[in-house]
Amino acid sequence: MRFISNFLLIVNLSIVSVGAIGTGFLSLPASASEIALGQNPSMGRSNWANPALGETHGSPSYVDVSYGTWLSGVRSFTAHIGSSIGKYKTGYRMRHVSLNDLEYRTARPTDEPLASFGASGSAVDFYINGSRDNIKAGAALRWVYMDMHTESSRGLSLDLGGLYSIDDNIQIGASILNLGSMSKFKIDSPTLPLRALTGVSVKLFSESNPILIGVHTEYNSHVSGLIAGLSAKMQLPSLALQAGFRSSKNVVSFSGGVGFSIGMYRLNYGLLYGTHQLGIPHMIDLSIRLP
Repeated sequence: MRFISNFLLIVNLSIVSVGAIGTGFLSLPASASEIALGQNPSMGRSNWANPALGETHGSPSYVDVSYGTWLSGVRSFTAHIGSSIGKYKTGYRMRHVSLNDLEYRTARPTDEPLASFGASGSAVDFYINGSRDNIKAGAALRWVYMDMHTESSRGLSLDLGGLYSIDDNIQIGASILNLGSMSKFKIDSPTLPLRALTGVSVKLFSESNPILIGVHTEYNSHVSGLIAGLSAKMQLPSLALQAGFRSSKNVVSFSGGVGFSIGMYRLNYGLLYGTHQLGIPHMIDLSIRLP
């Protein structure tokens, strides 16, 4: 079981600092494609890293469900329901991250913990995005809740993002995530991980079997230094191959993924290996395009 000394355990990860669960869960990858490709605000089907992203493959409505494990046994579940209304895309997203079997101990050594408990974080948000000419813009309003042992905190946050298409093959994206605040614990007030992301993606061989190459950087107020990433995706008729590389001040990680499309269904799997030596995070997605 995991050890908690004086109530808080701080684990420094490659892209986020998590106090047991803490508000850092808002920086974790929310889908298999985000694990495989990184959180690039200019590429990807998911709009978790940039509310201006997202597309429906010609379907007016869709449902995405993701489940996976992160470092140190953290479990993650996300659900996304979206639709197109005219030239706008709207939807609701939910994510829940949990960590069980935590132990509360004092500085005095004992055979048994004083208490065992779990910690979790949840978020529900509504987003909307639209486009005009070669510019897309989006926003997401989020309700956040987290609890640990006998304490809990809740708050509101706002995401803003934009996407500029130079032509059909080059896109530039930027986003600011987690603008907001949380209510107090008994002693301290948790802070949201303010994030600023920028990215560029280039499509090669667009006529057949396109390859998408992307680079991105991220500032995260919970992480020391910048995070940089490189990603690539090859799209075949019913198969997608994905790979990524990320580097921060203390951790280097490599990732990969694969996706399959069959009719209205899409299945994605992604995993990540890093120098943190805290396990291999992985996640699986199921997407359904509704008629």
